[in-house]
Amino acid sequence: MTARLTSIHPILQVPDLTEATAWYARLGFQQMWTWGDPPARAGVVRDGVEIQLVTQTPGFPPGITFSYCHVVGVDDLYDQVRVEGLEIAQPLDNRPFGMRDFRLRDPGGNTIGFGEALSNIHAPLIVVVTGASGAGKTTLVRALEAKGIPGIRCYYFDDIGVPAPAQMVADYGSGEAWQRAMTRQWVSRLRVKADNVGIVVLDGQVRPSFVEEAFQSEGITRGMIVLVECGQEIRNRRLAERGQPELATERMEHWAAYLKGQSEMKGIQAIDTTASIPAESAEILLEFLRPMIAPS
Repeated sequence: MTARLTSIHPILQVPDLTEATAWYARLGFQQMWTWGDPPARAGVVRDGVEIQLVTQTPGFPPGITFSYCHVVGVDDLYDQVRVEGLEIAQPLDNRPFGMRDFRLRDPGGNTIGFGEALSNIHAPLIVVVTGASGAGKTTLVRALEAKGIPGIRCYYFDDIGVPAPAQMVADYGSGEAWQRAMTRQWVSRLRVKADNVGIVVLDGQVRPSFVEEAFQSEGITRGMIVLVECGQEIRNRRLAERGQPELATERMEHWAAYLKGQSEMKGIQAIDTTASIPAESAEILLEFLRPMIAPS
């Protein structure tokens, strides 16, 4: 009979078995067995993957092991890790060797990595819809989303939470630096968290240059920017109607003019919503996207 390998289990030394099994439980691992009285070894399992934990042997230093686990849905696992507040040794990112991964450090000092192959992840067309407040970009994207078109999924930049300006400065140095960092984070996530759809649409009031930087840094070859714009009077009226007249400022007008200038300079597709209702504007965007929707 020909021998066949069936599995391999990393054996990690930990200072306290009870503490370690509780830590791995926060990652979704279930304790399946223990050995010794009192227990000196335990097996924890998640999704058929087993890790063995053993109390440290005198004279054998802890924290010398590194294990790596291939996963499906690494972004979702990373979200769980952050909610649990586990120590992150290396944050989630795309690696030059073709993996998207992160690393944790357990109570014994062991490092364990979780990664998903970029080659196994469908990369969608990423469409970033930008525009000044009141131009109608969010209304347009929501109207597109309401159509329920197979192959298109819509996301909203502000769903990540927008900190106060003072917090942006404290954490990133400026509001613009925060916007740049979050734009890259969104593009990175959408590249691999597209739920097998062909097109992802992100509504966000961001600089086109930040989107282009994010596309370049993440190796995005299928990406586009769409500007939603309208006349100043219409924009100010919309802001008043939605209870945000304080946004109808000279600064917002300069921002709208800047975006229009960027659109003209970079050849960005633009949709003027001055005289259109949301459904009509969504149809215009859909016409841009329709040739790129994969047939079902």
